[in-house]
Amino acid sequence: SSQGCFDTIVFMLKPIPDPIAFAGNDTSVCKGLGVGLLASGSLSPSASYQWTSIPSGFTSNAQSIIVFPQQNTQYVVAVSNGPNCPSPTTYDTVLVSVFTTPVFSLGPDLSICKGDTICLHVYIPGTFNSWSSNPPGFFSTDTSIYISPNSTTNYYLSVIDSICSSIDDINIVVKSGH
Repeated sequence: SSQGCFDTIVFMLKPIPDPIAFAGNDTSVCKGLGVGLLASGSLSPSASYQWTSIPSGFTSNAQSIIVFPQQNTQYVVAVSNGPNCPSPTTYDTVLVSVFTTPVFSLGPDLSICKGDTICLHVYIPGTFNSWSSNPPGFFSTDTSIYISPNSTTNYYLSVIDSICSSIDDINIVVKSGH
């Protein structure tokens, strides 16, 4: 200063450790749906995250991503402490396994006469069926159902395997006269 005084400033520097990339635990998703992935591993406020995929086709520089793989895909994340904090880049990989959803159709809507009974049947090995209706009141887990609604009713079927599910519906229109 102009009066010849000196001052001292003391900085306490805490070194940021080298990153240890973590892409998350392996996971699974039903085909057509997305899954979120979150990378971690750096304590630096200017950390850098770079995602790529195997098979190739996906890239992102976000820490948190949502992916919609169409097949089993590995996502590789490269983590560094950023441009202002030199450090080695570390890598980690997460596998996203893709499962197909059960495929079925209840067919087109049907018309029946009041008092008639019809059978609806869906069987896919390794799945669980859950039938319901609107108006509510019908529930079954059978592969075949015999129904005789008194009024027009929509029937819903959820077919569930160990990972994925599909749903379809059929409207049964009840006519009052024979």
